[in-house]
Amino acid sequence: MKGPEKIGDFLESALRSMGIWNEIQDAKILIDWEEIVGEKLAKVAKPVRFEDGELWIAVEDPSWRNEIFNIRDAIIKKINDKLGKELIKKLWIVK
Repeated sequence: MKGPEKIGDFLESALRSMGIWNEIQDAKILIDWEEIVGEKLAKVAKPVRFEDGELWIAVEDPSWRNEIFNIRDAIIKKINDKLGKELIKKLWIVK
């Protein structure tokens, strides 16, 4: 007889069988943005779109756009590390 299943494991299994587990994982980037990138960056950069491994973030201030452009690889790594898998392959910076 199988013992009790953890609720998290049960939910993951159910969501996978419904075919929406990946979409939920992708949404974590948008939902947990401040936790992932930190308060300072989250104040100036807002995620606006995530699709096919590409994340678009809106940054109004030109100097911040330049700064984020220069550290974009580190941001991608931080997001992927936080989420435990390589979701982000490219980062687009838009106004």
